[in-house]
Amino acid sequence: MKNTIILLVAAALGISATSGFSQGTISFGNDSTTLVTTNGSSAGQGTGTAAITSGSGIKVQLWYQPRPNGSVAPAPITASGVGAWVAIPTLANLAPQAGKFAAGQVTTGNDVAPAGNVWLEVVGWNLNATSLANALSSGLPNQYIGYSSVWGQGTGDGGSVGAQPIVAGGFQGLVLTPATIPEPTTIAIAGLGAAALLAFRRRK
Repeated sequence: MKNTIILLVAAALGISATSGFSQGTISFGNDSTTLVTTNGSSAGQGTGTAAITSGSGIKVQLWYQPRPNGSVAPAPITASGVGAWVAIPTLANLAPQAGKFAAGQVTTGNDVAPAGNVWLEVVGWNLNATSLANALSSGLPNQYIGYSSVWGQGTGDGGSVGAQPIVAGGFQGLVLTPATIPEPTTIAIAGLGAAALLAFRRRK
């Protein structure tokens, strides 16, 4: 009886350990048809849609959501919030060619099975900010941020199925634009409006 219980526990732990390390793999890099570009001309970021140089302090990050069968594309990340999107920790730099990045293989969390399916979005920013949150809160007039379109694709399994490249999956490039930073007066007015609404509700 004891031997049976031990075997059952060991089997359960084995299943748990296997599922705990289940992750999808993705090849995080772009090519000459999917460059990181800008539409601005200030802060040394280039003119028009010229490719940003590798020394511009640009960071590029991949975000994902699990993609169950039959699911529809989720709302994209915006300056207002990331929703249910999960950031893959790897930050890619633009090098060695302008507008290109090559971070190699990255992995999702355990919520995506090997050789599974994901929704993906690429986000980028400049000034060497260490995260999207830091870029959004920098308050600097020369802060640039960009969000790609959302697409769905498969992942690799870290073994027989190789890491799936984003350029084949649906990534179409990334355009960085000046970050929208509210003026102090706008923030103050918004705060007064919220306070007035709260007072009105209390009266009711």
